[in-house]
Amino acid sequence: MGARRGDVIQIFATGQGLTDPPAEDGAAGGSALSHSTIETHGVLGVEPAEIIFSGLSPLFPGVWQVNLRVPDQPSVSGQMPLFLYQGNTVSNAVTVWIE
Repeated sequence: MGARRGDVIQIFATGQGLTDPPAEDGAAGGSALSHSTIETHGVLGVEPAEIIFSGLSPLFPGVWQVNLRVPDQPSVSGQMPLFLYQGNTVSNAVTVWIE
């Protein structure tokens, strides 16, 4: 089952850089959310996606969690490439299924 337009999905990755508040190396975010200090942007297909949260996962040590709202656009359907951007850095594409 895929996500639907308007749904919020979670992406787990590495390489987010510094957080605010800072966290110890290898630590999970815990109860105080540590947000990415560099603004994160998401693109699903060719549509910009709203970033709800970008920072350390509160459950998984050293893991970057991004909560992203799937754009509610007719062009967002089927298998879609997803990219995350921070500054001049872009992630590899991952494929997301949108119903």
